[in-house]
Amino acid sequence: MRQLASGSARDIPLLAGESGAAGLAGLSLMCKDGARRKVAHLDVHSCVLLINTEGATSPAVYQQLVGETADSVLQRQQQWRQAPGAPG
Repeated sequence: MRQLASGSARDIPLLAGESGAAGLAGLSLMCKDGARRKVAHLDVHSCVLLINTEGATSPAVYQQLVGETADSVLQRQQQWRQAPGAPG
């Protein structure tokens, strides 16, 4: 959840609750395990689609787990979209 909320220069900050972040959590664990990564045919050329199925459905829990409010993430989303060079 924190990783999705943080965003980066190339990735927009996203709201994701516990269920929404589960796909990224699983992918991250798989990529850290060489055998699993090989079985899944994941390498530097792989393209993976993750579907976020949940936002900040419990604002208090979201803030506790992520360390910031959902509104704060949404504000950074807007800033990211308006930044020079942001994807259109």
